[in-house]
Amino acid sequence: MDDDISEYIIQCINKSLEILGENARFRVIHSLRSRFGITIDQVLEKPEIFSQALEIILGHSAALTIESIIIKCINNKLNLPSDIKNLKDVIKFLYKNNKNI
Repeated sequence: MDDDISEYIIQCINKSLEILGENARFRVIHSLRSRFGITIDQVLEKPEIFSQALEIILGHSAALTIESIIIKCINNKLNLPSDIKNLKDVIKFLYKNNKNI
């Protein structure tokens, strides 16, 4: 995957977490690192862990909402297929198609 795409996805993740407020965003990022051993930069390598961690940290509904917002942000630039519903599938699609921004 292109570095520009990786950076853009990380920006989308950060933007989406900002919806929770700065304190909550910081707590999510801290929990990802301390409880699940991943950083935002590693989400592209471990999207399933990120999704599971969000669900544990935020609860099912909030995690789905944040993931949906992340996907919409990514879709704004990359025009993803409509059947992609989770971050793991987004990343798999982008790697498979070597998509460029």
